[in-house]
Amino acid sequence: MSITQAQLLESIRSAYNKVLQYVAENPKEKHGDLSTLQWRSFKWVHLLALELQLLWAQQPGVQTHFKQLEEHAPRTAGELLTDIHVVETSDVRSIKRGTPIPLATHSLLAVESEFSHNSRELLYDLGKLFLVRAPWLIFVSSRAGRKTDQDLQTSQLRMYAEAAKLGLPGDANLLIAVMPDPDKWPKSAAEKELQIYQYSVASQSLELVFST
Repeated sequence: MSITQAQLLESIRSAYNKVLQYVAENPKEKHGDLSTLQWRSFKWVHLLALELQLLWAQQPGVQTHFKQLEEHAPRTAGELLTDIHVVETSDVRSIKRGTPIPLATHSLLAVESEFSHNSRELLYDLGKLFLVRAPWLIFVSSRAGRKTDQDLQTSQLRMYAEAAKLGLPGDANLLIAVMPDPDKWPKSAAEKELQIYQYSVASQSLELVFST
């Protein structure tokens, strides 16, 4: 089953709305050794993974891998190469009992989410995506600078586009979601500050495809 851009945009939008609602209801929550901001970042990845998982829910042999903590973790859980990785699997029999074990054989979608403002860290995670051969790649980051700092935001998109020109596989579609930092999610304006861009090979630039 082919997943469309419209479905992916809706999944990102829905997960973003859900994480904003969660933070509004649990403004100080944290988990174990994770700080409040680290927990919000984890919660975002978790909610986005569940939204993406629904897109392939009716397709046998597809697994959605992502980092999970204790009570969230099903038997087949676990991060696989990227923050979120949707893969096709085929069963391979185990050595001793011949038990069928799902083996990841093809990537369908990969996601990296990085809320640092450090260019090196952003490019490191973006580069990880480019090593995955999947039809769809999604990179999520916070917006550089203040909302009024258009020059910095333009430079951020330019950096992403330059990286995509150099490293994006020719048959992959890249979506880049830009949103406020997790510490700004409790603010009412945050729900209006999600933008999603798609990299255009033709123009070698990022084109806005969704904005709240």
